[in-house]
Amino acid sequence: MGENTKTRRDVACRVSTKRTTTILKTIFLLTNNNNLIMRKQSLFVKLCLSAMVFFAPMGVSAQVTIGSSNAPSQWSLLDLDNPADTDLRRAFHLPRLDNDARETLLPSTAPNQLAEGLVIFNTETRCLEFWSGEEWISLCDGDPVDPCAGWGNFNTDFCIGATIADLTTHAREAGGRGTIHWFAQETGGTRLADNHPLTDGYFWADNCAGQAGRISVWVATVDCSVAPIAGLVTAWTNVMYDFQTQELSYFVNGGGDAVSWRWYVNTNDGRGYQPISGATQSTFDIPANFMYSAYTNIAESAVTPNMAELHFRVVRENPLDAVTSQSFNMLFIRTTTSGFNHDDVPSLALNRAVAGDIHMALLNEGATNDNSLGNLFQWGRTDDGHEEIDWVKTNGANRLAPATVANTAARPAGTAHLNATTGQVSASGLIGRFLTTVPDFADWSNGTNNLWGDGATGRPGTAWTHSGNNPCPAGWRVPSRYEFWDVHHGNNNTPNTMPSGGFPTFPAFTTPNLLNSGNSWSWRPAQHGAAGGALIRNSNNEVIFLPAVGWRSASGTLHSAGIGGYYWSSTFFDSTVSWRMNFYSGRVNTGSGYNYRAYGFSVRCVAE
Repeated sequence: MGENTKTRRDVACRVSTKRTTTILKTIFLLTNNNNLIMRKQSLFVKLCLSAMVFFAPMGVSAQVTIGSSNAPSQWSLLDLDNPADTDLRRAFHLPRLDNDARETLLPSTAPNQLAEGLVIFNTETRCLEFWSGEEWISLCDGDPVDPCAGWGNFNTDFCIGATIADLTTHAREAGGRGTIHWFAQETGGTRLADNHPLTDGYFWADNCAGQAGRISVWVATVDCSVAPIAGLVTAWTNVMYDFQTQELSYFVNGGGDAVSWRWYVNTNDGRGYQPISGATQSTFDIPANFMYSAYTNIAESAVTPNMAELHFRVVRENPLDAVTSQSFNMLFIRTTTSGFNHDDVPSLALNRAVAGDIHMALLNEGATNDNSLGNLFQWGRTDDGHEEIDWVKTNGANRLAPATVANTAARPAGTAHLNATTGQVSASGLIGRFLTTVPDFADWSNGTNNLWGDGATGRPGTAWTHSGNNPCPAGWRVPSRYEFWDVHHGNNNTPNTMPSGGFPTFPAFTTPNLLNSGNSWSWRPAQHGAAGGALIRNSNNEVIFLPAVGWRSASGTLHSAGIGGYYWSSTFFDSTVSWRMNFYSGRVNTGSGYNYRAYGFSVRCVAE
């Protein structure tokens, strides 16, 4: 080891009873400088320490620094330090005990004043604890470490394959401390090992001696091995006006139960996806005027003026830390320009070639500010309740709620169920019911043609006659076949043929063969079950939306939800059928088709 090592030995062995403390400091200083030296001199140091103990006087009182040559602080008996002239750093390592070992050392139920001041590191709670003489005190929160405190009954889900150890970890994260033993029955029995698999059912814990059953936990196991890619974000429609609200919903079809959610929106201004404050649930309610919020800062393109498409994304995490994200695109329509009217019935002025503009309501009859789908009317009936729809949102298509399906009644033969004056349903038990028919009764009524006004001759400038059956608000009415035709085709001729050119998909607004209407139409496809529909843009680049709600057949069944839009006109064809406007992905039929009056179609009112 060389001369230096020999010198250190000589110095360390000069034991003086006058300054035992100095010798002790020197030994630890010299042996701390080099790990190799420490290993080779282990026996030598032991001999030196024995000599000091033998020769030292019994009444020595001194302060000691271990680890460096620095003098101990004036307040300390023992000062642990690191040498300043090396990169070597060490720390004081306390005894490390779990709850069981700690209770073996000093049981929490047995006060011991002589042991007060003992300090340990609890490997289960990850906290320093000291013995006060009567109880263990946690230095994490300053509270007594009561093995019976912080626990409570709880229910939770675990992935298939989880064990008792996972259950203990979850319980401690929920606030429990102390020793926990789990059992498969409330009265105790054999303690379950940490690797015991969890199954559906109750587990009981004995976290205090002799108190089995203090905690009961219902465990449900879920399959977390399924890749969390199933499930979709959807809404009622994928188009909304700026003043509307709408709920985005995430439908989970697999991947285990989610433990966290976070919604984002792409601002379309180069910032990418931004987290939405407070949006941490499986649903997100888009607030009114969201398109003008700080999240968006929308720069509207020349292709789609007065509209903006925002891209929403939800990130979902399941118990296995498997993360998935799903997106949804919502088209927002600005309604702050001059062509819009926001009186009792919000509306937009649409162009037509003759007799001025047509002011069309922005929403279907029965729609609300948070759901644009609206109701489905049988032709000629008032809003007596038969038309009302309780919609159910799914990740495939919007559906009728069971209560809506059940609100049907078979149409009786004859006309006894009708009011002789108004032609409306008046029989007890049938008012407010959607009347189902067989082919022989394709009309719910008695064949009266004027139930919604003088639709046979209803043309621009023609006076309208109402019989009190108008389902629209005061000052509004069901549009005639010719008005639908004029809004699309743009002339005042009989709408017996369709213009060629098909139905362009958004955002490619075009006007093939729309003649003089001045409006252009575009198709918005459905997304994840959220209804798309027709977008009509006037010559001022202002847009109105007609959702593709679908239709109810004479049996009351819903068809074409999200795929096609069917809207009644007030114009009759004969005693059993009336004209309608409909659209789907490839075509618009504005006034050139008719259906049985027992069918349920949407109603979009126009101003008188």
